[in-house]
Amino acid sequence: MRLIKSIFFIFLFGICSAQNIKYFNILPNVGALENKSHFHSVTSDHEYIYTLGNILSSQDSNRRNQVVDIQTNVFNFEGSLIRSSILKDPTVPKPYIGANPPLFKINDSIYAYFILLNTSPLNWADYELVSINFRNGKMVKHQRVPRPFPGDYDMSNFTNTTFINGKLNIVFETYLNKKREYFLYELNEDLNVYKISKLPTFEHDITVFWLSKDSLNNIELVGDFIELKNNEYTGKNNLFYIKLDSNLNIIKRKDVVGNFNIGIGTGENYSIIRNDDRSFLISASDWFENVNGFYGIPYTLKLSPEFDTLIWMTRMGEYFEEKERLRTWINYSAKLKDNSGYVTCGDIFDQRVDSTSDFGIIYKVANNGDSLWLKKYLPLSWESARCGGMSFYQIHSTEYNSLVVCGYVVDLNERSTKSWLLHLDSDGCLIPNCNETVHTENIDSVSRFSIYPNPLVGTTLYIQCNNDSKNDKYQLKLLSLDGKLIKETNFNSQEGLQIMLDMPLDIPNGQYLLHFSNNLYSKSYQISVNR
Repeated sequence: MRLIKSIFFIFLFGICSAQNIKYFNILPNVGALENKSHFHSVTSDHEYIYTLGNILSSQDSNRRNQVVDIQTNVFNFEGSLIRSSILKDPTVPKPYIGANPPLFKINDSIYAYFILLNTSPLNWADYELVSINFRNGKMVKHQRVPRPFPGDYDMSNFTNTTFINGKLNIVFETYLNKKREYFLYELNEDLNVYKISKLPTFEHDITVFWLSKDSLNNIELVGDFIELKNNEYTGKNNLFYIKLDSNLNIIKRKDVVGNFNIGIGTGENYSIIRNDDRSFLISASDWFENVNGFYGIPYTLKLSPEFDTLIWMTRMGEYFEEKERLRTWINYSAKLKDNSGYVTCGDIFDQRVDSTSDFGIIYKVANNGDSLWLKKYLPLSWESARCGGMSFYQIHSTEYNSLVVCGYVVDLNERSTKSWLLHLDSDGCLIPNCNETVHTENIDSVSRFSIYPNPLVGTTLYIQCNNDSKNDKYQLKLLSLDGKLIKETNFNSQEGLQIMLDMPLDIPNGQYLLHFSNNLYSKSYQISVNR
């Protein structure tokens, strides 16, 4: 598991007129002690949004002996918390809070989930498989995942989890005495282990992120591998496709090679999608190494069903002039319900001392490989010193073709980690024309900023940055019409950035000014407050 340096977020609030539901960006209070909680997984049906994560339930006066519980939550599509439930069972050990495997659906109400347990100094050692009824918030069953052989060793799970021919299939990886071995687990719907099979020895150390079976019952594995020479890492990664027959013999292996160093890179990544035509859509990173470590630039690739052809490969987001100082992580991908493309969530963080480029990100790629947009997420109401970490763990396309995203933010002021939930439209915004930016040569004819909603009827104002410049610093003042200063803050403008500004609750209804300024620009926008 990796530590993430910093965190910021943004996003929009609005109303989906077709379904009369709202888009929102919330850090909900789910009843955790000191508001310390994480959301790890998210899904939805036509009525509700469901999250699963961890909360801090108790600790001593020195903030030690902490008890962390697993919690499910139900939200409506207006962002209201309907119910929270602790999955209480004294026989389930304390979970390891860094895990975020996806939920997998058993039926309309019941989902299953792998809980990583904190029962070994290695941490990555033991798993509990639980089934959960999200409708009533209760644990249906739990089952310890048996180890494939006796002993104290590292055991990890990075694969997607799917039902194949009525059996739940997943690959576990063991690591003992510098040796990696791989085991295919098949479980019945009641979560009992049906069969454990040892997979053959593979060239290189591989990580399996996706598996399935074809019509001939051949097993298909997709993931990445690290190249080793004389047991030393060469710095090279590649994606692989492996096909095994029903007797677990390797009948095909195909690696993605080229003038790049493509790898998925983290155990938290669930970004492999199989399309109806059996092609693969994979979000990964082009990695390079220097004296400071490893750094990746995100790419999305489309590959033929058995990796014989790289159909297209698209870089996502802008090029960083100091790319060795800006790390981009990707965690999860989803396909839009309207088949308009794919979205991937993750984050960017800046390791420089004067860090100014830390964001949560979501990007979208079209079916033909066009990079459609990349959105960044940042709260204007938080100063940078307040933010200590962030993650967009998972993204999900709802029945309404909207997006729900879950994760957490770290608040250094309150010394807490807060759950984070967003509901967005399929373009990640609501402000009209939010995907359009204003180029510098046109800046006099089109506004640099869009304000929404105006008039303001709630507590949050959203500001769209239309300028394509990088990191222009602005001062923002909220003023009365007679020039009295009500609120003041600073921010760095970024192309496509959408900023959340909390408006004071004690100001009366009426007209106000938002004034943006820097050394080269000064303009006021009139807004109405009507609450």
